[in-house]
Amino acid sequence: MNHKPVLVNQVLSFFDYLKDDKKEKTVADFTLGGGGHTKAILEKFENVKVVGFDKDDFALSYSSGVLGNFKDRIDMIKADFSEFDSYLKTSLDGALVDLGISSFHVDDKRRGFSFESNERLDMRMDRTCELSAYEVVNRFEFLELQQIFKEFGEIKMPNRVINAIIAARKKKPIETCKELAEIINRNYFSKNRKINPATKFFQAIRIYVNNELNSLKIFLSKIFDYLNLGSRLQIISFHSLEDRIVKNVFRYESLKCVCPENVLVCNCGKKSRVKILTRKPVVADENEIAINKRSRSAKLRVAEIIDK
Repeated sequence: MNHKPVLVNQVLSFFDYLKDDKKEKTVADFTLGGGGHTKAILEKFENVKVVGFDKDDFALSYSSGVLGNFKDRIDMIKADFSEFDSYLKTSLDGALVDLGISSFHVDDKRRGFSFESNERLDMRMDRTCELSAYEVVNRFEFLELQQIFKEFGEIKMPNRVINAIIAARKKKPIETCKELAEIINRNYFSKNRKINPATKFFQAIRIYVNNELNSLKIFLSKIFDYLNLGSRLQIISFHSLEDRIVKNVFRYESLKCVCPENVLVCNCGKKSRVKILTRKPVVADENEIAINKRSRSAKLRVAEIIDK
């Protein structure tokens, strides 16, 4: 497996303030994944310790190997990033979230994420959770599937695919990702020939199974209270649903005053506690996309704490 983190140089550039003094700094990588971003941070900033979160046991195990040379500067915690406040024991000088799935989720066919997988449908990042893609595809009713595909895949006309899924599972359960992808490809026409027609459907199921958007909203409702003055929050998203949430929350926080009322419309004269550093999201250049195709859809937004 060859996991390549996206936008590494850009992330390091926005964290450059961490080396301004020799004091020990604490950064949280809330989606540790393959450990690539954390490794780059620890290599560049010798005064930084990282708290890494991930709910995927394989990710934590894999990252342990990648970060073996930094054992005294990394603390790894098995938890969804929305639950960070139950584990975090210190305020933060920086924070990073890389949303979406890691390369190993797709590369390991046993995880049931890949279109080409002949393994059982799964898509769980935390494999201790009961709900998997198999249950969604084989047991959910028409209206439930319709809502999932429209809300989390932004698919305007999924009905033909849903009917085909229901017809197929009446004959026998839809067991594998490959079976599901074939059903979708036979029943859905996409104008974008560069993207597999099943992409949006698989995205919708994965987001639903892992409760991804709700986790992001919960995380964003809490994280700003844990960031020190001058610290930065960096979030990498991979589709419009995530990016829209991040953009709107950053904008909301940048407009709130820092007086006790903490409201949007106020005559207190005090400035906001948050400054947006990326009016437009930072994206990968052609060179990175050529090396790592996953980076082509990555968008980085950054906010800085300017008052407390």
